Amino acid sequence: MQDGLSILCLMAGGASLLAWLHVRTSWARDEASGSRRQITGCELARQVLDHHQLNRTAVASASESRRGRSRNPLAPLLLDGKVYSGTRVSDLAEALHAALHHVELSRSVLPMALLNPRGWLFRGSVLTSWLMILAGSVIGWDSVIRIGELLFLANFLVATASLAKEWEVTGRAVSSLASLEGFGTDERVRIKRLVEAIRWRPVAELLAAPFSILWQSKAKWSKEWPVKT
Repeated sequence: MQDGLSILCLMAGGASLLAWLHVRTSWARDEASGSRRQITGCELARQVLDHHQLNRTAVASASESRRGRSRNPLAPLLLDGKVYSGTRVSDLAEALHAALHHVELSRSVLPMALLNPRGWLFRGSVLTSWLMILAGSVIGWDSVIRIGELLFLANFLVATASLAKEWEVTGRAVSSLASLEGFGTDERVRIKRLVEAIRWRPVAELLAAPFSILWQSKAKWSKEWPVKT
C-alpha cells in the first residue's frame, strides 16, 4: 500500500511537471511580445468588468494593496504590479483571465476564494506536503512521509477538480477576444495561446508553489532586512 501511494504521488508529480513545462514554454514563446494598442492590463480588466456589469468593482495593483481576493462583487480585482501597468501580450492575457475569474467568483454563493488553486491556502498546503515528504525522508520517519504524500494527493485532486472551472473561464476569455477592439490577428492568437496555457496553472502549482513561496519570502525578507555593506 505504501508503494502504491508513492507511485500515485510520482504520477501526480509527473502530471504537474508536464503542466509546468507547457505553461513555461508558452510564456517563453510569447512573453516578450508587445501590444501595438499599448493598452495596460488595468485598462483591459476595467473593460471586461464593465462589460459584465461590475462597474463598481475597482481594479488595483496587488503590490499596493494588502486585501486578498473575495467573492464580494465590490471587492477590488487585484492584479500583479507588472500586469497592472504592463502592455505586453502576456500582461493582457493575465489581466483578461484574472478579470473573468473575478466575475465567476463574484457570482458564486460559496467561498470559492478559499479553494482557489492559486490562493495562499492551497499554495501553503502544497508547500507543507513537500516539506513533510522531504523532512520525513531525511529523518527517516515513514509516517511523516505518508502524511505528506496523502496531503500532496489531496492537493492534486483539488487542482484537477478546478480544471473544469478553469476551462469555463478560458472559454469565456477566448470568446471575449472577438469583442475587444484594436488588436491585430496575431495579437489575438498570442493572447488566446497564453490564456489557454494559464488554465493549466492549478496543476503546475503543485510543482511551482514551494519555489515561488520561498522566493517571495526571500524577496520580502531582503526588502525588510537589507544587507548592509
